[in-house]
Amino acid sequence: MGGWVRDRMLGRVSKDFDFVVEGGDQDYRKARAYLIGLYPPVKEPEDFPQFRTCRWTARDGSRLDLARPRTETYRAPGALPVVSPAATVLEDLGRRDFSINAVALGVSKPVKNSWIDPFAGRRDAAGQLIRVLHERSFEDDPTRMLRALRYRARLGFHFHPETSRLFRQAQDGRRLETITWPRKRDELLKAFAEDARSWGPVLNLFVQEGFDFGFLPRRISPGLAAKLKTAGAQERLIAVYGEFLAGDSPALNLYHQEEPPMPLSSLSWPDHGLTLALKQAEDLFGRRWRLSNKAHPLLTSALRLTRPHWAKAVARDCPAYLNGRDLAAAGVDPAERNALLSKLFYLSLSGKIKSRTQAMRWIFSRSEA
Repeated sequence: MGGWVRDRMLGRVSKDFDFVVEGGDQDYRKARAYLIGLYPPVKEPEDFPQFRTCRWTARDGSRLDLARPRTETYRAPGALPVVSPAATVLEDLGRRDFSINAVALGVSKPVKNSWIDPFAGRRDAAGQLIRVLHERSFEDDPTRMLRALRYRARLGFHFHPETSRLFRQAQDGRRLETITWPRKRDELLKAFAEDARSWGPVLNLFVQEGFDFGFLPRRISPGLAAKLKTAGAQERLIAVYGEFLAGDSPALNLYHQEEPPMPLSSLSWPDHGLTLALKQAEDLFGRRWRLSNKAHPLLTSALRLTRPHWAKAVARDCPAYLNGRDLAAAGVDPAERNALLSKLFYLSLSGKIKSRTQAMRWIFSRSEA
């Protein structure tokens, strides 16, 4: 099941495996040991007993999920599911998001090489359709709205008419507002992690459908997409956010609030490094950069791809070409030094100051005036 089965139906290559083991605990343990031997993990597999799953990344880059059959119920729209054991793969497939993801292929006897397709997912794949399995799908889990848009842009598929109606209904009801920021954030990062051809169109479709997260531009231009072709998801996020902060990309607003959106650094992110890089981007583009700052590698990497001159500036030992000792030697009043160095730094970012010599001339021209 999962990405490998879907991509096989579409004639694509995938290293995303989703295994479901019918039977008892002993069958599950045997399958786990066998797959770990077949796909040795980079680090110890993660077990999630509450979800009856195990997950790891293999040394060859494959991503594996191993699970027991389960069903899910939702106590309220947007709430995390309550997971319960199920007896068969057929029951498990019924909890999936879209028909193209609700197809399984047997890998062991007696079902080896047999398709299990209770929701006509192969037919929908052939017809390039995205179709939910039931009418409450987007209400139960509104992140499926963002996932559906990712599939639309990545695969070039379109919505089944009934799915389109349900999508608009959930959109009009602002169902995405019922889920927590971390769940929306994870879908956003998955969009940034799409391959070089898809990530820009995915984000453009997000904005087209009114989900701009308060900072996405009206359009990821082909030029920006090309610059970030080889970048990782976090670098792309920082680069796009930086362009927004620079004023190059007027934002819409996800919730149509009258107030400006919150700075991204004030929200929760998967690791501290990304939070710090986002805060530094806010300081740099907001003209609050401290010249003593050590730029986080994520920020430097993003700038190298989109604004290489800025990357060099923040990485220099003297970001403004001069330091306090230089200004003291030039006779600059101590009370003015920090402000002048900051101004020199931003003049260098704009390209008006390109060397230490030009910086000294600028200082002396001020004193002569």
